[in-house]
This record gives sequence, structure tokens and C-alpha cells, in this order.
Amino acid sequence: MSIQKCAGVSAMLFLATVTQAWAQQAGGLERPTEWNVSFVNGYFTGGTWSTTQLAGERVKVETDGGWLVGLRFGSEEEYLGWEAMAAGVFMNMDLKADEALFDLQPSLRSDDDASLFLAALNLLWYPAGNDMGDGRMRPFLTVGPGLAHFTSDFEEVDGETMFDWNVGGGIKFLLGDEGNPALRFDYRFYQMFGQGELNSNIYRQEISVGIGIRF
Repeated sequence: MSIQKCAGVSAMLFLATVTQAWAQQAGGLERPTEWNVSFVNGYFTGGTWSTTQLAGERVKVETDGGWLVGLRFGSEEEYLGWEAMAAGVFMNMDLKADEALFDLQPSLRSDDDASLFLAALNLLWYPAGNDMGDGRMRPFLTVGPGLAHFTSDFEEVDGETMFDWNVGGGIKFLLGDEGNPALRFDYRFYQMFGQGELNSNIYRQEISVGIGIRF
């Protein structure tokens, strides 16, 4: 197991222990239907977005992993909930091509920027309900459809909108006396269905952390 994974597992176990201790001190939470909003940020994996042609030469468009920042807003009961997300991902883009093309267009050698704007509507399922940590530990599974809009400094692959779906899971820790603030960790796997010059199937992953309020 890598150092990063070990650190992540250790952090989760530490938070679970702290939350359990807090729950025992603060007591359980009554949980009628509630609204919540979370600010999230994290890591979004990179990879190949397109293989296209420029001046008769094959060009591969790739990005590094990017920084994700966004909002999640929704409502939940004990076992079920829903959540809408709007987020942006900001990445460095690299073009892979034959040297002859770079000699023809030297500007292609420089690093370019790319952005991905995500919108999704997800169903959440809390299999443990309110049974963990007196309702203060809320593991969940999630799935839902969405849209992804890809923009870049490379004109041949710019302004493309894709359909996508995501599946994943996470956990929420309700920390205050009334469950505010709420700390959350999410993992999502995305499949995007390319349009235009983009690849027909694009796979990405999200690992994020968020802080939210319930009202």
C-alpha cells in the first residue's frame, strides 16, 4: 500500500474515532428531512481526451490531474437523499505529436490550460441509517447522471459538451452539537461519452473533501 493510501486510511480511522467519542459526549441527533450544502475540493485524475488531426499529423490531447472545486446541495432523510453538484476542474494540458508538427507550429510546445465544468444529480443511499455514532457518522453510496463541458486552449478540442454518469461513495461526519459543521469525504468514478473530436469513452476519478452545513 502506498504512503498516500496509508495516510488516507489513517486519517479516516482517526476521524471515525474522534467522531464516535464526540457522539458519546454530545448525544444522538434527531434527523427529520434536512437540507444541506457543502463546499468541496479535491483531485480529479487526468489522461487522454482526444486523438485528432492537425495539418495532416496525429495529435494526442492529454491533461495532468486537476484541482476540483465546487458545491453540492441536496436533501436527505435517514436512508435516502439526493444531491445536485456544480464543479469546475482546472488542469494543465499537453499535446503529443510528431516533431515536424511542432517545428511547423512552435506554439504547440508550450503547456496549455484546460477546464472541465461538471453538473450532476445524484441519488444517495445511507445503508447504516442513523446507527453509526448516534447518527453522526453517515457512510453513503451514490450514483447519478450529469453533463461535462470541456474547454481548452487547443482550438481543435474546445467547447465540447458530454453526457456522463458517476458512481461512488463516501462518509459524512456531523461534528457540532446540532450536526454542524459536517465534514465529508467522497470518491467518484466517472464515465463520459465524448462528442465531436473527444474520445467516445473517457474515464476519470474524483477524490475530494468538503465542509458543509445542515439547515
